[in-house]
Amino acid sequence: IDVGPMQINTVHFKDAERFGLTPEILTRNGCANFFFGTWYLATLLSKYDTWEAIGVYHSRTPYLKKKYQERAKVRLNELSIAELLEEINSPILPKQTFGKKTIYYDPQSGKIVK
Repeated sequence: IDVGPMQINTVHFKDAERFGLTPEILTRNGCANFFFGTWYLATLLSKYDTWEAIGVYHSRTPYLKKKYQERAKVRLNELSIAELLEEINSPILPKQTFGKKTIYYDPQSGKIVK
């Protein structure tokens, strides 16, 4: 089951608990859901290339991952240049500190900085 705007799967609830995020919070609080979803995606982007991270975010099952990657590519191709530039220039990850690491999105470089 996926919950909230970032569609956090219940298999990730244990990871979210280390940030004090319960299943109820992830389900009812959109900001908390985005926080955890962007953290999880940033973690995947630090391990995989972009398309692999997008696929793994959805599923580690190969055929489900591939199907999701294909849908994401179709959606990307549907975006107009103006929409795409707007997406790129909007911060996708607020500056967050996890232990001694700070992670944030740098719109000038277009990268997540750790």
